[in-house]
Amino acid sequence: MTMNLSWKVLLVFAGIFVAGAVTGGALGIHWARKANRNPVEHFRQVHMSRIARHLDLTDQQQEQIKPAIAKADEEFHRLRKLTGEETKGIFERLNSEISKCLTPEQNARFQEMQRRQSERMKDFMKGGRGQIPPSEEGRPPEAQQPPPPAEAHP
Repeated sequence: MTMNLSWKVLLVFAGIFVAGAVTGGALGIHWARKANRNPVEHFRQVHMSRIARHLDLTDQQQEQIKPAIAKADEEFHRLRKLTGEETKGIFERLNSEISKCLTPEQNARFQEMQRRQSERMKDFMKGGRGQIPPSEEGRPPEAQQPPPPAEAHP
């Protein structure tokens, strides 16, 4: 009797393990597909699905609405690109004005500061996720993160 109970307990644990592995695998595949999704298509699909679900659209209505969603998405894309270009121009003018007020040593440090910020932005844009890594530049000393303590070796 004890032997049968041991096998039953073992089978229950094995079943739980297999169920967890299958569930984890399925979720992993889902998240991987979601991460590799085309952002333009994703916007269009999510927007259409939300409208269709809330308004109970017919297939014919969805087909009629698709071009309008695509057009709006293209307009959003153009606007983001324009805004990005205008923002870049504003920063270039600002940096030029700042440079005029700096000593040669400060100007060299300012150029290096801009280069590092540009690298952080490029890394951020490649990943497309998360936040831009924080920069210590421009923060008052009390707001800067202290360096990690050195480990003492006996």
